Amino acid sequence: MLSNLLISNKKLFHNHLKFSVVSRSLGILKESPLSKDKIWELAKKTLGDQKNDSGNITVTSGKQKFDIKSNTLTPMQIYEQLNLGKDPSELSNSKGENIIVPLISNTVCDMNTPLKTSGELRFLNSTEKSEKLLINDILWRSSGVVLSASIEKLFGEYAFLFDSKVLSPRDPETSEYIGGGFSSDFALFDKSYLKEIENILIRENSNKPSISGNIINKIKSIYELSPKIFEFLNKEKAKKVWDEYTKIVLRNEYIDVIEVPAQLAIEIMQSNPFAQSAIASKLSNINNMVLLYKLQDHIGTINGPIFQQTNHLANKIELEISSSHFVLPDLVQENGSIKPNSDEKIAFSKEPSLNRVTGITFYNKNEMKNYNEQVEIASKNDHRIIGKEQSLYMMHKYSPGSPFFLKYGTRIINRILELLRDKYKEHGFDEVITPQIYYKALWETSGHWENYKDDMFAIIEASEIDKKESSQDYHGCCSGIHTSAGEKGGLKPMNCPGHCLIFASNVRSYRDLPLRLADLSPLHRNEPVGTLSGLTRVRRFHQDDGHIFCSKDSIQEEIYKQLLMIDQVYKIFGFKDYQFTLSTRPELGFIGSIEQWDSAESMLKSALDKSNRHWSEKHGDGAFYGPKIDVYVKDSFGRKHQTATVQLDFQLPKRFNLKFINKEGKKEEPVIIHRAVLGSIERMLAILSEHYSGKWPFWVSPRQALVVPVLSSTTSNSDSTNPQEVESLNNRIIEYANMIHSSLQGGNFHKNITSNIENDHFEKYINKRIKAYKFHVDIETAGSVSQKLGRVVKAARLNRYNYLIVVGANEMNSGLVNVRAFNGKEIGSISLPKLQETFMDMMDNYD
Repeated sequence: MLSNLLISNKKLFHNHLKFSVVSRSLGILKESPLSKDKIWELAKKTLGDQKNDSGNITVTSGKQKFDIKSNTLTPMQIYEQLNLGKDPSELSNSKGENIIVPLISNTVCDMNTPLKTSGELRFLNSTEKSEKLLINDILWRSSGVVLSASIEKLFGEYAFLFDSKVLSPRDPETSEYIGGGFSSDFALFDKSYLKEIENILIRENSNKPSISGNIINKIKSIYELSPKIFEFLNKEKAKKVWDEYTKIVLRNEYIDVIEVPAQLAIEIMQSNPFAQSAIASKLSNINNMVLLYKLQDHIGTINGPIFQQTNHLANKIELEISSSHFVLPDLVQENGSIKPNSDEKIAFSKEPSLNRVTGITFYNKNEMKNYNEQVEIASKNDHRIIGKEQSLYMMHKYSPGSPFFLKYGTRIINRILELLRDKYKEHGFDEVITPQIYYKALWETSGHWENYKDDMFAIIEASEIDKKESSQDYHGCCSGIHTSAGEKGGLKPMNCPGHCLIFASNVRSYRDLPLRLADLSPLHRNEPVGTLSGLTRVRRFHQDDGHIFCSKDSIQEEIYKQLLMIDQVYKIFGFKDYQFTLSTRPELGFIGSIEQWDSAESMLKSALDKSNRHWSEKHGDGAFYGPKIDVYVKDSFGRKHQTATVQLDFQLPKRFNLKFINKEGKKEEPVIIHRAVLGSIERMLAILSEHYSGKWPFWVSPRQALVVPVLSSTTSNSDSTNPQEVESLNNRIIEYANMIHSSLQGGNFHKNITSNIENDHFEKYINKRIKAYKFHVDIETAGSVSQKLGRVVKAARLNRYNYLIVVGANEMNSGLVNVRAFNGKEIGSISLPKLQETFMDMMDNYD
């Protein structure tokens, strides 16, 4: 077993280390103060040479497979012999339109250097989509190494690097880059606390009870020093980091890599407990091997192949700087077991404490150009920009992650909720409204307190004194019963426990089933501030949450009905291309019998087949309490979004002891189906904003029409400019415009233009029907003379009105309106009742 590595001279962060190991690990005997470079050289010599031999290389390319002797051929020569490339002279690791990456034993090698290491050789080709994603992965992992080295070079002992990550593209099918790239997370410390941090590390490194205990104690002690211990990057400092990155790339420095025992890697990183925790969290056993890299004086870990020459990483784009939370992961212990750290998470700051620098690199300029074009298109349709331009919602620092929906955003939300409520009635759901706050006991019963409490907003009951003061305003028959002061509770993150209470409130018979409950009340989840983003990641949101309590023999039919409801709603929104994914029983940790799971999965598969939709299976990806169906939609840009879900639950009925009386008069446990058609309403609004590019269909548009009174500078009959006559005419135009506006908003049809209606019967029919509708029609209150109409038209178009309704002297005299279409079918000159009928038909047809 490896002995301790101690800081020898109190100089923090990697200056010199005492290095001692048992001879069977590295062959280095006795303790001696060694520099990091010396440690690396000795480890490289002892462990690295184990891979260098004169064995065979197995070359794999598609179905071709053969052996060659090592140290005889270069990857380029092998590639030519395989006839894989038309023009081998243009092949390299990172140049040209096409990129070929040779991998031997999962290590990137140079195309023009003879292979010395035995193993399996294969070539990644960027023309293959799946292999291109692997090449990007290698590129971004390599770039993360250079970024981490740049941070340590710039900030030295003031920075503790935590981890560098490869970021996966949001939807690789449509773009291999959007959402992808790399990031480095690190803590940057205030210089005044450096001595105290040094003392913590010296103390803990000399007295460590276990790997996990030592790491936890060091990090805990650092966080307990002061909330002001952490510093955060500004743009100026971030620029210096990227300048250092560029210097490393231009010098084409070499990144050395070696595989070492995990415990040695952890001890080498003993002066950085954040890096230690990152290593320990990725191990399944302490005897695992870990890939270490060395670039300049910086040593870190990687979990896959990299480009070892930095000149391949020049085509970079600096994306953003942000803050992130440090949450202690589960750590492996000496005995190989995993130590869960759910209790320790409470000790760390709820505020961000880490810096995050994010970037993306490309293997050629053309790919970088394509990415910039994709970003430009995406940025124009970013829901955050659309939301601001169209005054849909706002955010405020006093309530982060909680959208303020403004007038126009509220109009859209209400239209969507009207649609959902219509579908609830059609599919037999009863809408309920449930409390926002529940005591801890409920969450313990449901299991959420054990598994979810860190993501909940906790509530502590007011003291008895506070209760007495406030109860004077709220006394009476509905005052309720109070428990002792300090009782813990939480804002609900989901509705299912509350719906279980509703089910349990009465004796239920099989005749009462299926009981379908729908709930649109707000939910709260305590997302870290650094992760909040527009409407896609929020703290307060609404979910079209539904729960179906049914017997086991009705699962298949109920699932099919939910899939049918999803299909109906998604067609209305224009999501024609969506897919179902079935997640089945996990290998371990599931509740219920295998037979029960197999039966349930079979019913879900039958329902999916009956839907006539394409579906795929994710084997073992189901939740421990039941299989589920996820729905993925593609927007107008081809991007994929996970939205709806249909989830079977065998657990909650057991936890709440839910029963119903079956046909035989015996108590039976129901099954719960969790169902959300849209998921988060806020997130769906973001998706729809981008799907429609801000051009809302008429039925859901917040700006369906704008009435514009066109005022006159003369009287229409005699071209008189008499001020009194012109003013009288314009007053009548404004009155007529106001009447049009009022009528389209759902008011009674104005009687002073009945002479222009085809017949009284049609007028009565429209008057009766219009009361069920309220169109989102605004009016240009300032009025407009003919010369300024062009400006009004331009503004209305930019504001995404579907229709412009022009009302002037001619329209008033003829009893018509002139309708111009911006985003909808052409209408032209039409009577008001006909326009009302047209608008109502468009609403009914979801046009």
